[in-house]
Amino acid sequence: MTDKKGRESIFIDANILASKTQLDWLHYLTEANPGMFELYTSRQVLEEMTRKFIRKVDHASNPTEEQREFLNTKIDEVLAGRGTSLDPKEGRTKGEQAAIARLNLLSYTFERENIFGEDLSQGDRSDFTGKDPDDFHVHNGAVRASAKYLVTNNKKTDFTTNEGGEVYRIKTPDELFLMIVKKNPDCLLPIMKGEQHYWVNVRKDMNKTLDQALRDAGCRKFAAKVKEALPELKRQYPDLFPPRDDGLDRGSIQQVGNEQEISQGQGLAEELIEGGSWNGQGLNATTVAQSPPEFPQNNPPTLTNDDGKSYNLGA
Repeated sequence: MTDKKGRESIFIDANILASKTQLDWLHYLTEANPGMFELYTSRQVLEEMTRKFIRKVDHASNPTEEQREFLNTKIDEVLAGRGTSLDPKEGRTKGEQAAIARLNLLSYTFERENIFGEDLSQGDRSDFTGKDPDDFHVHNGAVRASAKYLVTNNKKTDFTTNEGGEVYRIKTPDELFLMIVKKNPDCLLPIMKGEQHYWVNVRKDMNKTLDQALRDAGCRKFAAKVKEALPELKRQYPDLFPPRDDGLDRGSIQQVGNEQEISQGQGLAEELIEGGSWNGQGLNATTVAQSPPEFPQNNPPTLTNDDGKSYNLGA
């Protein structure tokens, strides 16, 4: 279904929002194509996302009831339009700090009225054919949004065993990103320019290329598309590709991180503090044509757990 502006509605599941790489590209690609899609999600999805941060960062089986209540007050701020004022320092644990920072970023990605505040886990389940009853709220949100696509990393059968009978079709972020670039190929290079600037000048990480980060996040087909465009990006913006002095061609080295578990303990906490590449500063048709923005150094923390392993991050 399309809205009054002719945009197709898509509903976003929690596992995309919990992935730094997938969220960055979702944000950039939709901001660079403002007439293409209308993004929707729900309170239950945000709750599930915050629980993921507690489990993976604080190494807890689940948030305590007190933590749930605390994070729900932060979700209330997003729903009330005050998400941009959320400060990660309000969190008591690293997991809480990461969850608050991610909620803040999401307040830029989603229009407030497109985050359903009611309890979508309730309602008539007579037409729900999904095999995971805990994913009914995601199915219900996609139906409520009249979504053309439900974007998730979960199995289709978690939501429906009769996709042809649903209002929505299920896509992975990999498929969605490819579809957007196919519709507007010109948007890819400017986004890659901003991302490359971030990796080289802000994160200062020369050990991972843009395509490798996407592969680690599970977006392998889109990673191949980005890899194809890297030579042209380097030709146009050679300053974004400083020479390496170790004699290694990183592009030909298989990333060991793809075979390893997520970093544990303080190493993960340090990555959380660094933050993401856009820090709420979305791209639009004007900014994508300009020079790479000066990304803030003091970005809020985001979870950088895209190492290619399956952590069952689905809602």
